[in-house]
Amino acid sequence: MPDQPRDLAGRYIYECSAEDPPLAGDRDAVALVNGAWNARATLLAIPVERLAADFFHLRSGLAGAFLQKLVIYRMPVAIVGDLSAHIAASKSLRDFVYERNRGRDC
Repeated sequence: MPDQPRDLAGRYIYECSAEDPPLAGDRDAVALVNGAWNARATLLAIPVERLAADFFHLRSGLAGAFLQKLVIYRMPVAIVGDLSAHIAASKSLRDFVYERNRGRDC
């Protein structure tokens, strides 16, 4: 992960590496928030490849717990990449993504 955030039009973005281990729980979310805060970033960018496979199965609870932890710590997040295959496979995931996109947190 980068030590310094990327400046994009005055907004500091903490980009996660796609090559690091998959993010698989709310502890990972806390670690990312800590890294972003240390880098003085105001937005977290996570490549879709970095998310554990269960993240896209809403019944696992992983997506909800992970994203809720980011909300609690007031760290907006952008999931970067192609989610179309996951969304096409699950109406509930499509609805979840739609609702998250309407807000300011994700």
